[in-house]
Amino acid sequence: MMSTVGETRPEDEGKGNVTMQPPENGLVASRRKSRFAVLQSLVKRKLALAGSLIIVAAVLTAVFAPLLTGFDPEQIEIKDRLKPPGWEDSDGSVHLLGTDTLGRDVFARLVYGARISLIVGLSAVFLSGSIGVLLGLVSGYTGGFLDDLIMRIGDIQLAFPFILLAISVLAVLGPGVGKLIAVLGFNGWVQYGRIVRSQVVSLREKEFVEAARSYGSGPGRIMFRHILPNVWGAVIVIASFSVASTIIAEASLSFLGLGIPPEVPSWGGMLAQSREYLEIAPYLVIFPGFAIALTVLGINVVGDWVRDYLDPHLQDIV
Repeated sequence: MMSTVGETRPEDEGKGNVTMQPPENGLVASRRKSRFAVLQSLVKRKLALAGSLIIVAAVLTAVFAPLLTGFDPEQIEIKDRLKPPGWEDSDGSVHLLGTDTLGRDVFARLVYGARISLIVGLSAVFLSGSIGVLLGLVSGYTGGFLDDLIMRIGDIQLAFPFILLAISVLAVLGPGVGKLIAVLGFNGWVQYGRIVRSQVVSLREKEFVEAARSYGSGPGRIMFRHILPNVWGAVIVIASFSVASTIIAEASLSFLGLGIPPEVPSWGGMLAQSREYLEIAPYLVIFPGFAIALTVLGINVVGDWVRDYLDPHLQDIV
């Protein structure tokens, strides 16, 4: 006689209660294993682990900037201008990285500048990536007239030099963080759209897509549920490399007075304001330049690791 789950058979009496427990939920176990595999892969890749620590350090610096310095990054002291790193003022306060051309503390502007540079860089990349991925999916999957229309709009946008387009828009709208993010974000969608479209065109006739259609899945579900996960690797690589160009673009527009206002600290703005003092005060360029280079390097390394981790052909070596 068969016993059901949780029952005790007569022949098992005297041997203790033998109760069959239901197996662990397979989805929960799979997710737990997946999280462990991600951490294991990250620890195995020492460069990726170092890059993630750099990103975390940059984010923590931006969040806890008021706790890292007691100086006001916008306070001007002309009499204390261009003091070297480690200089101590009349109040006994030490300027760890010196002062800039207006007597403002360089370290304070560096840690507060992490906020603006990261917000502008990451927000603009997120905006352009979202627009580009969406249009690339629609363009590649639907084809026909809509595909031609989206790609021709991208060609027209690429025909205009970015700096002239940004100057024209920001000259009308005026400077500001939100406006700068919008301009940088809408400018960068074309490269995402083209890469995603080419990936989708090669995937839309694959067997797994045909199987999804045969089960009655609509275009939206097929694009976002079945095709999108297969193009994330290329998107992440583009996004990681776009952060550097976005920060540089922010510096260029801020230098022209059309991006971040000069008094607001940002790494790109610090570079733009200090380039004329490279010979007499090289530290003004070295510190923000090193911060940009280190942060971008960390993002690129982590982006490469994520690309390799998401590529099924490279699962055995990451």
